[in-house]
Amino acid sequence: MSNNKINLETDLIAQLKKGSVTAFNEIYNRCFQLMFVFAYKKLRDEDLARDFVQELFTKLWLKREKISRR
Repeated sequence: MSNNKINLETDLIAQLKKGSVTAFNEIYNRCFQLMFVFAYKKLRDEDLARDFVQELFTKLWLKREKISRR
């Protein structure tokens, strides 16, 4: 992974922690489809997979201030 990509992701996370809706939307747009496909492969139900991923993003937003980069 390039340093530019790492810096951009670190910046997005930092902005998310501060409550940036724009950063949240960017993360959502980058990750939703991949997470949906993964969930669908496990659950074999589109509605359940979509609901599961939506719930994950809801929790991400609600707990954004507690995010830590390890």
